[in-house]
Amino acid sequence: MIFGPFRLDIGNQCLWRGTQELALTPKSFAVLRYLLENPARLVSKDELLEAVWHRHYVSDAVLRVCIKEIRKALEDDPKTPRYIETRHRLGYRFIGKVPVVSAQAACRRCCRSWEARNAARGRCVWLDGRRRWRTCKTVWMRRSAASARCCSSRERRG
Repeated sequence: MIFGPFRLDIGNQCLWRGTQELALTPKSFAVLRYLLENPARLVSKDELLEAVWHRHYVSDAVLRVCIKEIRKALEDDPKTPRYIETRHRLGYRFIGKVPVVSAQAACRRCCRSWEARNAARGRCVWLDGRRRWRTCKTVWMRRSAASARCCSSRERRG
């Protein structure tokens, strides 16, 4: 996920500013990820606590510590925020610009690149819920930008 000069690397659980890795604790990373997955939406404190701490009893203080750590990494001022807005007693909202790529568009890109890479053996496989002829023994599993499953792993012989 890219926003401003930052990139949130989900696979490696780290935040990057250009080529510099920024340190975040695992819980702060999870809070930032959740806010990024819900851009421009007010996320209540209870919702964040449930999503990140999974029904373990913790106080609002741990959330405030995580938000403070995220703001420090993003160099975001709470009085004039560029990325995380605080709504007093309500929750937090990610207000930075996040490029929106639909799951359908990402899936189309994935399948087109898959077809381009594999042009040798003919096999009939299931992709996007329809039977189509494809050209590889293995159907690669991909995830779109919206974390939707793109290509199915079920194969059918043609």
